[in-house]
Amino acid sequence: MFDFSYLNILFTLCSLNPKVPVPKIATEEIVWKTTRRLTWDDFKAKADQMDPLHALTATNIDMKAKCENGELKVKVESVFSPKESWSKNKDSEKLLFHEQLHFDITEIYARRLRRELSTLKGACDNPELINKVTDRIFEEWKKQEDIYDQETNHGLEPEKMKTWTSKVAGELQMLETYQEKD
Repeated sequence: MFDFSYLNILFTLCSLNPKVPVPKIATEEIVWKTTRRLTWDDFKAKADQMDPLHALTATNIDMKAKCENGELKVKVESVFSPKESWSKNKDSEKLLFHEQLHFDITEIYARRLRRELSTLKGACDNPELINKVTDRIFEEWKKQEDIYDQETNHGLEPEKMKTWTSKVAGELQMLETYQEKD
């Protein structure tokens, strides 16, 4: 299961307007990296025993933007929130793999956002352009996460998981140019 948490574009608008302070959020997050896979130790929240699901992965796309000399500079990261993620079954490698793919899908949409923002013209003069792109990418991301869970039956359909594993790997490779540099 995936928990869609949307960070308001307030961060973007605050960064573009130096008169508006950028809010601080105190969280421990794991930034997506090709060399860092999730482990069950990363899932720190208490499992919701009433929830029919076996795990919940909370990820987000964190975006910061500013204008320098009329040019939009952005930092977009795919992040995992340990304090909001939980599992009832920390012995299942198949379940962990399913949850990792949720994080990987988040990274795909972070890369798509980087790609689109890198070609956006006039954003410094019209921050609403950034909002439009970001809102659309976030909506597409949420839909994709839902489709993933539906088609794989939350990871219980092995053949569908193989299909999604291949699809996600292919998209990550196709968008490799837009991977955030370490």
